[in-house]
Amino acid sequence: MQPTAVYAIATFDNATERALDTAQRLASGSDARVVLLVPPAASSGVANNGESASSAAEHYRALAARVGVNAAVCLCLGRTAERAFGHIAKDATAPIVIGGRPGRWFWPSAEERLMRELVRLGHRVVFVDAAPADSAGPA
Repeated sequence: MQPTAVYAIATFDNATERALDTAQRLASGSDARVVLLVPPAASSGVANNGESASSAAEHYRALAARVGVNAAVCLCLGRTAERAFGHIAKDATAPIVIGGRPGRWFWPSAEERLMRELVRLGHRVVFVDAAPADSAGPA
């Protein structure tokens, strides 16, 4: 069964761009649409700059357009992953893409913690490393 959508979760702009690009590649060759889910933390980051929720949605639409992805933007509510992203539970075949910086083995990043929570809830999750190339640390 083909998924009806491929979801990308907005984090910070660079990671969201990479997640959207990966989601677009996963959706290519199928009828699946790309849906960008904007959790409260990401939308409040834009809103804290004096913008409204509609401005936050427009920010992410422009970000998707900048990377050439026609994505539906959905502002999510809820303090937990289960509440914010509960509506996607209906489409268990749909992959979810999260871009972020990898943490350390003993201290996962916020994006990795979100990924683990979504996996725990039964979702298929793809993590896209969005760390700058020069931040790899010593070899």
